[in-house]
Amino acid sequence: RERKREKEREGEREREKEN
Repeated sequence: RERKREKEREGEREREKEN
């Protein structure tokens, strides 16, 4: 269950790279 949060954090890192 905590791995789902790790995947969500990875998506936020990719969004910051696009910013």
